[in-house]
Amino acid sequence: ALWGFLGPPGPFCFFPLGARQSNGWACRWRTVGRTLAEDPRPTFWGQIQTCPVTGRKKMHYPLWRRRLRYCGSAVVTGVLLCFALLAMVCSLNLQGYIKNTYWAERIFYVPFLAQFAEPGRIFDPNTYGAYVPVFCHTIVIGQLNRLYREVAVELTEWENHRTNQGFDTALILKRFIFEAFDCYIALFYLAFFQLDPIRLREELVSLYTIDSLRRVFLETLLPGLQLWMAHRKGHHSQPLLAQTIKQVDMSEYEPFDDYLEMVIQFGYVTLFASAYPLAAGISILANLIEMKSDCLKLVWVYRRPPAQPVDSIGIWDRILTAIVALSILTNCLLFAFTSQQLMAWVPWWFVLEDGDQVLAEGMGRYVVGVCFTMEHCLMLAVMWIWYLVDPVPEWVQVKIQQYHYQKELAEKELRRARVQAES
Repeated sequence: ALWGFLGPPGPFCFFPLGARQSNGWACRWRTVGRTLAEDPRPTFWGQIQTCPVTGRKKMHYPLWRRRLRYCGSAVVTGVLLCFALLAMVCSLNLQGYIKNTYWAERIFYVPFLAQFAEPGRIFDPNTYGAYVPVFCHTIVIGQLNRLYREVAVELTEWENHRTNQGFDTALILKRFIFEAFDCYIALFYLAFFQLDPIRLREELVSLYTIDSLRRVFLETLLPGLQLWMAHRKGHHSQPLLAQTIKQVDMSEYEPFDDYLEMVIQFGYVTLFASAYPLAAGISILANLIEMKSDCLKLVWVYRRPPAQPVDSIGIWDRILTAIVALSILTNCLLFAFTSQQLMAWVPWWFVLEDGDQVLAEGMGRYVVGVCFTMEHCLMLAVMWIWYLVDPVPEWVQVKIQQYHYQKELAEKELRRARVQAES
């Protein structure tokens, strides 16, 4: 979250440093090169064929069939995303953000809902009632995400992935795409469709603050209350055998949701950094609280998870990289088109109509040129930083070379011992 203070290029500058730290931990924990097991999943099925490489019999499932099932999964996901779009339209109408002025807005304008946001009505924007649609939208987002969680598991099972790593990657991509669309669609609409930075900031503040409070309540206060009730019942004074049996009966901890929450939060901070810089500070505070609550949750609320040694966070690293790359583009577009920041530098490129900035005649190409020149320069600077910073520290490279050298010596000694035994 601290990266958000440095703007969109900040995370990209820190990514190589994070990679160096990650490789250092992998070396200390002896997990370099380790990934999840590639053994076939118990539910994987297919036809028995002879492997052309090893000559052994193994189960095979045609790739083209899996790709057809990918298309089916995309159709089901698209239908559910329509409900997320409908929830967004209802929320923005109830907040009075969608007006019956421009032809493009009339597509999403619902007069029955928009009337409740008029002055003097229940959701008047000048009263606290305006936060009710945002709160309801947050609840609907949570319910849709909870529904799709089960649907995504069934769809991924239906795609018949051979390994656990393939299954997890497909599941992560499905859930991230759905929840990112669910959380960000209203913000993208206000930022790049209505080009309204004020409403974008208001919606971002409302959605992000309510979501942060929800996480603190569900992952800090609620586990603390459960722990307090367990201590009152005297569970902490039970013998070791009873505590072990109780651990087995606890719910299994699933790190997937914690990863996804952090990635969605990272998107709030970086994609719209120029609209709500304070989001980075709120993220730091919320994450510091959640770090302690997660420790409490792992020890007392959930069954302690077994260790799975791996050398990285897998597909999550690529998702974070994609978010930061997209954030450079979104913040450049916010600077050039949505906000009046560029207008403050070159006011003759714009004109004001009813308080809104509009491109002056013949000046659009210059604004587009400035926007994408900035974006390309930032991307080139980021690529140069990635080229200069080696993601693998020198001491880690030395350790890996020592490991391979000792492995070669051990293999030579083993071959020598076999030759002596045979002679």
